[in-house]
Amino acid sequence: MKKHRKYLVIMLAAVMAVMMLLPACGGGSGADPVDSIQQNVAVAKRVYIDQEGSVYFGYNSVICKAAISDGQISGLKGIGAASADIYALTVYDDALYISQADGLFRYPLDMITDNDTAWKPEKILNYTDAPGENDFFEIFDDRIFFLHDGGLYCAPADGGELTKAAADVRDFEVSDKGIYYLDNSGALTVMKTDLSETRKIGDMGSAKQFTVSGMELMYNGGDHVMAFDVQKEEAEEIDTEYKPHEACIPWSNGTNTLYYNADFKTLLTGSGGSDRKIGDTSFPGKAYGYLYKDWLVFAAGRYEKLNVYDLAEGVISSFDIRKGIKADLGESGKDSDPEPQPAQGTTGDYDIGENFYRSTNDAGDIQYLYFNDFMLILPDADDITYETHGDSVDIIFVPGKNAGYGGRLVTIKAYDPDDKSYESLPDYHVAGTGPNTGKRFVAIYPTDLQCSPEFESVVIRYKDLKDYLYKIGEGAVNSPLQTSDSSPAP
Repeated sequence: MKKHRKYLVIMLAAVMAVMMLLPACGGGSGADPVDSIQQNVAVAKRVYIDQEGSVYFGYNSVICKAAISDGQISGLKGIGAASADIYALTVYDDALYISQADGLFRYPLDMITDNDTAWKPEKILNYTDAPGENDFFEIFDDRIFFLHDGGLYCAPADGGELTKAAADVRDFEVSDKGIYYLDNSGALTVMKTDLSETRKIGDMGSAKQFTVSGMELMYNGGDHVMAFDVQKEEAEEIDTEYKPHEACIPWSNGTNTLYYNADFKTLLTGSGGSDRKIGDTSFPGKAYGYLYKDWLVFAAGRYEKLNVYDLAEGVISSFDIRKGIKADLGESGKDSDPEPQPAQGTTGDYDIGENFYRSTNDAGDIQYLYFNDFMLILPDADDITYETHGDSVDIIFVPGKNAGYGGRLVTIKAYDPDDKSYESLPDYHVAGTGPNTGKRFVAIYPTDLQCSPEFESVVIRYKDLKDYLYKIGEGAVNSPLQTSDSSPAP
């Protein structure tokens, strides 16, 4: 029978009141009461928020950290760089776990606090035997859980052999009470955390995914938004004014429910039986949003913005990541131009050095060079610099330059979209097209040694740097050069 949300909340509150007198499910005698099935689970999504209100997210391959307070995000800092685009991240056991385009890595938190200036990421999973599209995973009891090859898998949090927990799985959530998963028939099943036993507890029909709200699982029932109470093991309708869009994944803070209808209007259930419209566009799927207190933080706009939905007040605020990065670079106090700084060239009518910014990670071993419509990620070392020449920039190996051998590692040159004259070059890689300028950027490599051949250590260093830059390529997951709005240039 259809019920109003306020009655559901009252019933849930009554259940929670009884729970306060009982040991927590999944814990021993005297354990703390549970108010959410996710209380001991590290949930990794495009955005992660810890208990102190620190917001972590990836901007292309840059690891970012900000703060959330009163529904506003502020104080963005670039705290490091991954080796490829970042899909999802979370903190577990004093480490930052990041799912990247080239695997799942563990980064020690000391890299953020500057206690360890020689930090190195550790690869936990290769994406040859784990999901390359993995933008959602959870860590519980020293195991990583994720979807792969149509099933639910887990692996040790410090790396190791994969275990298939269940086949034919659409979605899942891990908890102290058990592992809840939805199969392709719509059946909702709970599995013991040791993977030893399963039990069907409900049916979600055509629902693709579900989200967690306290002890409830929120899902799209087709004609209605639904809430499945994991304690009563019953589903109840949420009294909404409109039918949810078929692709909508609803969210709730326990009182109000956020959803969008067929017209892509974002709506919030109200206590008076009518819904409040709080937006004209839909929000992305489950892996892109993180619910923290009453605020649902979503990565949106090609990951250039963080939208904050206040589920208590029914308002939306937006944080511009690109502007936050520019502010971080401007306020970092770091040198905005590496030395030596040559005079700008005047070739053509396009200036590749316009709107140039530079930043380094906190560890001081990686530098980000933001040129006009692209970004270069390079080691932060005294033997690397750059020289701009209007529509191109040379990345220079300083010892080779000083010794009179040129020192050029690579040239990044901007071409008009219809200019393919670079195809006659002996050694080049197309890096990508900048969306703001429409220019195509091409990496052009020297064909001769650009450093003193008599010094073996210098030659080895030069070749190592050139090999690093030789990874530049359009769409390459580990490319040191990134386009497609990776630059904060206006």
